[in-house]
Amino acid sequence: MRIATSLVLICAGAILATAIEFDIPGIDLGALGTILFLVGMLGLAVTVGLEVMANRPWDRPRREPRRRREEDDYAPRRPAEAPYDPVMRPSPSPPRRGVGPDDPTRVAPRRPPPGDRR
Repeated sequence: MRIATSLVLICAGAILATAIEFDIPGIDLGALGTILFLVGMLGLAVTVGLEVMANRPWDRPRREPRRRREEDDYAPRRPAEAPYDPVMRPSPSPPRRGVGPDDPTRVAPRRPPPGDRR
């Protein structure tokens, strides 16, 4: 019996036991509702118990804690990358170290003179 079936039996039993007022000859609706309610409760307890026993978290092997190594303290850490934003342009990256001001790759491209139309 699944959890949903147990809940349906509990609801049907509670409704039959308390809310229904008409009589059916030969059937006591209060007793029938109580039986359905108890069967639903028993089914719910058995289903939950079987699910807990199937998973058994107390039988799982423990994971060994990660041991710190001395190299971990000196390992280079990657800087966090900024998330991509399609609206805002990315900020310019800082210049690389070791590149001097007279490096030819750092020279800005020349603009054409104002009167020159290409």
